[in-house]
Amino acid sequence: MEDVVRFCHERGMLLLADEVYQENVYDTRRRFLSFREVVLGMPEPYCSETMLVSLHSTSKGVIGECGRRGGYFCMANLPAALRQQVVKLCSINLCANVNGQLMTALMCSPPREGETSYAMHQRECDAIFTGMKERAELLARELGNVRGLSCQPVEGAMYAFPRIVLPERYAQRNEKLS
Repeated sequence: MEDVVRFCHERGMLLLADEVYQENVYDTRRRFLSFREVVLGMPEPYCSETMLVSLHSTSKGVIGECGRRGGYFCMANLPAALRQQVVKLCSINLCANVNGQLMTALMCSPPREGETSYAMHQRECDAIFTGMKERAELLARELGNVRGLSCQPVEGAMYAFPRIVLPERYAQRNEKLS
């Protein structure tokens, strides 16, 4: 991740970090690490000059409320002129939909331990997370059972990355055909 930050900084590029799957880390030996945490934890000039926009949404992850259209983004180190343009673009729709605002508020401020709805919220989130994890494990396992495919375990999010091994004759034939 630090290499990505350096790459963007050296070229004056804006780093857009889609961090919607931050709750979906299935491997208990790993933890979610945000680009914001990485950028701000790096030495100067990276921590104060690397332009970053970090995105989060209610549409993905454990919340998974695709139709609610809620989310937020966080900007770091954007020049004032660019920041003003972003604010102007956001002002085109002066009011986000109420459902989206509600879901975003719930995502950012879930029930706390001791509150009436805490236990039910935890049960629901755990059940959703467990189901997603089981489906991810099933997908990786079944892809690995297909001849010519292999797949690393899915450690998070909702994506599997299978490796396709083409038969040697197929590769040779395509090489001849250019």
